[in-house]
Amino acid sequence: MIIRESVTSSNVVSIGYDAELRLMEVQFRPSLSGVSKVYVYEHVSENEFARIKSAESVGRALAAIKAYHPAYVVATVDQAGNETRLSFL
Repeated sequence: MIIRESVTSSNVVSIGYDAELRLMEVQFRPSLSGVSKVYVYEHVSENEFARIKSAESVGRALAAIKAYHPAYVVATVDQAGNETRLSFL
C-alpha cells in the first residue's frame, strides 16, 4: 500500500508514490456525496512525482500528465475518513 501525504490543493487531498513500481496514488477532494476517490497512475517517474508534489498547482500538474499515464480508481474514502480498497477480479 502506498502511503499518501497531504497536499495543499483545491482538488487533491493527498498523494503518494512507490518508486519500485512507479505508481502514484492521488486522493481527490470529495464529491457532493462526501465520498472521495483514490486513483493510481501507472509508469510515473520519480521526477514527475517530485514536480507534481512541489507544484504551485498540484491539480494543474496532474492534468499535464493524465494523457500519458493510465489511471484507475483503487479506493474510496468516506466522510469519516474510512478507506475502502476496491478489488479487481
